[in-house]
Amino acid sequence: MWLGGTFIFAWILNWTISARSMLPLLPAASILIMRRIEERASAPAGGRFPKALLPLIPSSVVALAVAHADMQLADSARRAAQTICQRFAGREGTVWFQGHWGFQYYMEMCGAKAADIRHPGYESGDVMVIPHGNTNLFPLPSEHVASREMIEIQASRYLAVMNERIGAGFYSHRWGPLPYSFGRPGPERYEILHMKRPPSGLSGKWEARPAGVFGIRSVRPQGKHPERPATVSGLMSAIMLPMWLLSGIFFAPERFPDFMQPLVQALPLTQLNCALRAVVLEGAGLLSRPWRLLVPAAGGGVSFVLALRWFRWD
Repeated sequence: MWLGGTFIFAWILNWTISARSMLPLLPAASILIMRRIEERASAPAGGRFPKALLPLIPSSVVALAVAHADMQLADSARRAAQTICQRFAGREGTVWFQGHWGFQYYMEMCGAKAADIRHPGYESGDVMVIPHGNTNLFPLPSEHVASREMIEIQASRYLAVMNERIGAGFYSHRWGPLPYSFGRPGPERYEILHMKRPPSGLSGKWEARPAGVFGIRSVRPQGKHPERPATVSGLMSAIMLPMWLLSGIFFAPERFPDFMQPLVQALPLTQLNCALRAVVLEGAGLLSRPWRLLVPAAGGGVSFVLALRWFRWD
C-alpha cells in the first residue's frame, strides 16, 4: 500500500513526475530489502550477508555525487544573482527578473523585482534577467528590447540533476526523463535584456501570453494576504514545523507532556504516522483504525476549502 500509493501520487496525481516525489517510498523499500537480506543470510557474521551490503559502496558514491551536483546547481544561482546585482548596483533603472526557485530568492535579497506577465512595468533603461533552464519564463516582444547579453555560470561539469541538454530532470520530467545524468551539461546561462519603453498600444498583448513553460498560470492569494513567495514559505513552515516535531517523525508522540497531548493528537500527521506504524510494524489492517485516517482526511479537506477561498488562479 505504501509503495503503491507513492507510485500513484508521483505518476498520476502530482503535477509533474520527479525523483523527489519518490522519496517517501524509501523507508518502506528499505524495510523490504533488509527483510529479504535477513531471510537469505545464513550467518549474520559472515557468508553472504557482507556481500549483500557491497552495493551500498557504489550507491553511496553516486548519492554523494548527485548531492554535490545539486549543491553546485543551487550555488550557481546564488553566484549569478550576486554577479548581476553587483554589476547593476547604483545605476538608474530597475533590475527585473523572471524565473523562480533559489534564483528568485537571491535576486529579491539584493533588491531586484520579479516580472509580472500581466503588468511588466519596465521602463526605458531597465534590465530584465532571464535564467535559461528555470521555470515560468515568458517571451518579450523584440521591439521592447534595446540590446541583449549573456552571462554563463559554471555549475557541475560532469553530472547534472536539472539539465535539458543531457536529459536530467530530478525535480521535473519536463527537463528530462532521468533523475540525474552524467555528461557535459555546460554552464548555466542568464540572458540580460536592456529594455526600452514599450510602444503605446502593445500592453494588451501581455494578457494572452502563456505564463510559464508548464502551460499553467501562477497562484496568488486574494485580498490582504501575503504575495511574496518568501512570506508564504514562512507561513507554510510555521504550520509544518509543529507537525514535524510533534507528530512522531523524530520523537514518539506519547513522550510529550500530558498537557500537550490534545494538540499532538489533533495534528493530522500524528494520526497518519500512527496508522502507518500500526500497518507496517504491528501488522494491522489499513481500516482497523478508521478514525486515524479520518483526521488527516478532514485536515486535507479543510485545507482544500480554505485554499479555494483564499487563493485564485492568476
